[in-house]
Amino acid sequence: MRLRGWCWQRTAADICLQVLVIFGVSLDADARDQSLICVSGRLVRLIPNHEDDKEMSALKLLFEHRLDADPLKARSEWLDIVESRSLLWGFISSPKRELIRSVLNTLNVEIVKRARPPNVFNFASASVGNMFLAG
Repeated sequence: MRLRGWCWQRTAADICLQVLVIFGVSLDADARDQSLICVSGRLVRLIPNHEDDKEMSALKLLFEHRLDADPLKARSEWLDIVESRSLLWGFISSPKRELIRSVLNTLNVEIVKRARPPNVFNFASASVGNMFLAG
């Protein structure tokens, strides 16, 4: 299933985040450029509460998580998430974990490539869900 152009933005309110990449929806470049910027902050809030489903609850917790406000602690926390050492991965199945990590790793590679000390990426208070969508 592919959503193109502004169709994605119009239907975003009706779609939960689980329908995105995790469950097989791929977005073409135009849709990402035009729409995800507008709706990325709202997508994480659209994940429904599934108190009886530990994995969905863990996914919601992961995507809603904000890194520490201290830049050094936030960077360390980010690396723990990317390297799958964070407790946030606890109830997320291996296939979903590896799919999400591949997106986060792609973003991390871009961050590392663009780092020119002393100008480095500031991870302070970053949202994992927004970083996933940016990846």
